[in-house]
Amino acid sequence: MSELFRNAFSSALGWGSGPSSSTEGRGSPSNVGQDNPFVGQTVDVKGRRIRIERVLAEGGFGFVFKVRDLESSQSLALKRLIVADRETKEEVENEIRILQMLQPHPHVMKFINFGIIQGNTYLLLTEFCGCGSLVDIKLPINNSLQISKIMYQTGLAVLHMHCLNLIHRDLKIENILFDNQGMVKLCDFGSTTDKSYFPDMDWTPIQRSLVEDEMQRKTTPMYRPPEILDTYLHLPITTCMDVWSFGCMLYMIKFGRHPFEDSAKLRIINCNYSIPNDVSIDDIHVEIIQSCLKVDPRERTTISDVDLLERNFADLKSPVVRPKTPSPEHPQNPTNPAQQIASSAPYHYL
Repeated sequence: MSELFRNAFSSALGWGSGPSSSTEGRGSPSNVGQDNPFVGQTVDVKGRRIRIERVLAEGGFGFVFKVRDLESSQSLALKRLIVADRETKEEVENEIRILQMLQPHPHVMKFINFGIIQGNTYLLLTEFCGCGSLVDIKLPINNSLQISKIMYQTGLAVLHMHCLNLIHRDLKIENILFDNQGMVKLCDFGSTTDKSYFPDMDWTPIQRSLVEDEMQRKTTPMYRPPEILDTYLHLPITTCMDVWSFGCMLYMIKFGRHPFEDSAKLRIINCNYSIPNDVSIDDIHVEIIQSCLKVDPRERTTISDVDLLERNFADLKSPVVRPKTPSPEHPQNPTNPAQQIASSAPYHYL
């Protein structure tokens, strides 16, 4: 986005009250995105007066900011999305609808509220996950308990979605955050849908093309399952998509690389991946990977089988990484072995 467009857009929308001369609550000058024209401005989101502190991420048609509620001083996240056409508007409104449907859940990002500026800019206010994301942790993770905590807590969030017949469609390590208590929070529901497809011999080439185009827009290449790469396989496209992605995530966390790094269609369709020779086939994580990565989605395990982890590990509901703010349920206690594991885990404060 050009500087001219940034300034023009900011002026046209009357975004907030302009930069404050005070540095209070704005973060240090070294913060990422400090030169963004919105940093330091204030905006009202359904009665909450919010000050923009810094940019967390920038995407194709929007930004994510770290912000502060001026009344409570609470740190929050604000997703600012520009809708330029009907399709984009429908996608943004779908994300809001999905976030509202999924509330509340301990492992789904907390949605607070949303606002609209002049009809074409949406402001989504959510919790701020202060302990970073799974991308911030060096892979592979060698601690089996920590791996299991990540996947168990992620699995609970996905199970919650599947019980509502919702398909995330973009499960990947970038969408796994850690809140201030060090717990997993699943985010980014822009690709989520409640639509399943059942290709068969009666499907026309146009039907196949439309579905394949949709999947290309809504999914990430490395995580795409066989059924969406070739509808002529006549495999159902359902919540089982997420199970395949779940297996890919677990493989990546455990082995430090993706099972289908080149995103090659033939490799994925043939489920052509390998388990390192030095890993036992009796490993519980390998068992889950193999049960998730099956060509036919009807042969895959269901996400509810995360209870396999419960039967093999204890304390899976404790923090994954060191909490930024200890919670009453999970106080920092050096005599607690599970807490010691969490405290020694790599983490990053955004």
